[in-house]
Amino acid sequence: MKPYRFIFFFFLFTTSIAYTQDEQVDSVGFDEIYEPVKLNFFEGNFSTFVPSGKFSQSVDQSRFYGFSVAYLRQLEKEKPAFIGLELYHTFMGTLSRTYSKAVDTEVIDVNGVMGSSALGLNLMGRYYPNLKIGPVEPFFELHFGGKWLYSYLSESGFFSTDESYDNFDFIDGDIVLTYGGAFGFQVYLSQNIYLSLKGSYQVANSAEFYKKIGDEINVFLLFPIDGFEIVNTTTNNFKIDIGFTFLY
Repeated sequence: MKPYRFIFFFFLFTTSIAYTQDEQVDSVGFDEIYEPVKLNFFEGNFSTFVPSGKFSQSVDQSRFYGFSVAYLRQLEKEKPAFIGLELYHTFMGTLSRTYSKAVDTEVIDVNGVMGSSALGLNLMGRYYPNLKIGPVEPFFELHFGGKWLYSYLSESGFFSTDESYDNFDFIDGDIVLTYGGAFGFQVYLSQNIYLSLKGSYQVANSAEFYKKIGDEINVFLLFPIDGFEIVNTTTNNFKIDIGFTFLY
């Protein structure tokens, strides 16, 4: 699907489902609220990212880990449609080395750490169908946004005067558009707190980024950057989130 078509259907979805329900829906937390109000969700999740397609063929890791947070606002009172934002971060590998470096007029030993990561932001629409099974309630989502794949080098050490040396540099970065969907469910734990589990698939354009070299055996890496190589590929992935949802 072309991006502009996806954007059209996304906004059509999020603006129409709030007006297409003729009957009151018993959704998450609705049976506990006596006066109808617009609901707000705040979520925090531990995330597992599984590369897919060309992305999985270009990296040496079967999965990456990270976290995500999200805020959702109900579109209309007593209707099971929400819209919000999701922010997520993926750790794609780090490598540290100790080496000598000339700083000002002195050569000092520094500990350098290079990392590769992705930072993403999604506009999301969520819908709860009228399918509640005990404390479990499923939901569907659509996502549209972008992510920034970046690498950095952090250095720290001491001069002969015991004065500390710290340096942080972004090495490279690339921004791509993303879109996808998700299915998940929430489990009631206590008043206003739910356990959440969600699986999603994200499609992304090609991006250039540093990937960590998988096999370091018998390879002498003098600097952290020597343990990475640049690749350019699509970055489609599956994402599994487990965490908590807070209703307020």
